[in-house]
Amino acid sequence: PISQTYTVLVVVGRMKATSSGGVFIKPNGGVNYCTFRNMTSDGSTYSSSYIPTANQFTGVYHEIAGSSSGVFTTVIYHFNNYSTTNQNKTILYTSINELQSKLYVGLAPTTSAISSITWFNENGAFATGSTWSLYGILAA
Repeated sequence: PISQTYTVLVVVGRMKATSSGGVFIKPNGGVNYCTFRNMTSDGSTYSSSYIPTANQFTGVYHEIAGSSSGVFTTVIYHFNNYSTTNQNKTILYTSINELQSKLYVGLAPTTSAISSITWFNENGAFATGSTWSLYGILAA
């Protein structure tokens, strides 16, 4: 289980997949839905969307390149107040590689403390060289 002694939980990943597709992260095995806003840019175009009741927090989703592309994607997740039991959970995350960058802000309607996180790739495994690090930040 993840230690509950910090205020913010940060997960940093550098990954690519064995085949192109999406990666999901499931806090506590997932919740039913969340609301989120995303912004995406490939350096020349920009898009933004709002989804009021998406199923994405069951698996916070982002695409990563397949191993044949040679492109690693860096992702940084911030779970604010992850250990509280009286607030819904907010997640901020960025996804960056040579092809595009994304910024997501999500709100999941659960007050349960986040005690576990599961990662999986929808189309296969993670390629050799993929890494993840977990950090806890205390309140100032």
